[in-house]
Amino acid sequence: MLAGGALANGVLALLALLLWGLWPQAEGVWWMAAGLNGLLCFVNLVPFASRIGKFTLRSDGAQILRLLRRDSLGLPAPLQIRITQELGGLWEAIGDTVALGAFLRMGALAWMEIGVIDQAEELCAQAEALPNSQPADRALRDLVRGLIASEAGKLETSAQALKEAE
Repeated sequence: MLAGGALANGVLALLALLLWGLWPQAEGVWWMAAGLNGLLCFVNLVPFASRIGKFTLRSDGAQILRLLRRDSLGLPAPLQIRITQELGGLWEAIGDTVALGAFLRMGALAWMEIGVIDQAEELCAQAEALPNSQPADRALRDLVRGLIASEAGKLETSAQALKEAE
């Protein structure tokens, strides 16, 4: 829930106003709490982004706007590729094959998104070589393999993989 922070601040502002009515001796405290939480609620919904080093920090409003424009909060393909490349060794070193497989598949989809099918197929093959016994993991494997095969024009392979994913 992207509006959770703003919603919480709005509820706290209303609660402070209610408490002011119940306990008028602490009027200054309740007005300050209501004002601060009301301001935070409003500011949190204003769409803005701030760049801190290589990281972009977005307000809830900016994330909601991004979701409405792109229909997704997913990472841009180049960033997803970079994360897969930089953190793949970590997941391998700690033996987290589930995370490694998931991020290899996301990296494969990112390569597919920018049109580099050979690299997408390579990452998909690396993910398939990992041990995986969970039904959801196998379904994800088949789905990604089917999408990449479809993009590569291998329609029979794609149809078979998508059927297996069902």
